[in-house]
Amino acid sequence: MSTEIKGSLVLNTISTDAGVTKKTIICETDSTITGSSSVTETKTKTCGTKISVSNDAVKVSGNGLAMGDQGATEVSYMDLQKLRDAGTLISFERTHAVTGTLTAGEVSYCAFSGYVTSVSETSNSDGLSTFTWEITSSGTIDWIP
Repeated sequence: MSTEIKGSLVLNTISTDAGVTKKTIICETDSTITGSSSVTETKTKTCGTKISVSNDAVKVSGNGLAMGDQGATEVSYMDLQKLRDAGTLISFERTHAVTGTLTAGEVSYCAFSGYVTSVSETSNSDGLSTFTWEITSSGTIDWIP
């Protein structure tokens, strides 16, 4: 029988020192990973339509609360904004924690080098300050923990 994982156990971490120091994105509320492919169609006169497929960069995006006084193992909205502004190559990892009989990364895992490609903050009079982020892969994607 299959075993589910809770979304709260899936964490996104970044590192600016090749994975030596991993930091979680502060007060994350949700995140999405997207892998897609581009398809090119070529119509021929006698062989029908042929296609070629090319994998696009993997993108991971999410939302969180823009908090201050973060811990040493957290990365804030402002940290992400500075990494985006500087064009800093980061190591990214998305994995779920150990739960029950499941080992870490058994259900959800992805690691790659990439860039923070989008960060935005929203503040309104009715609620907390929130932010969105997107990290885009550059190069090989590791799907095996």
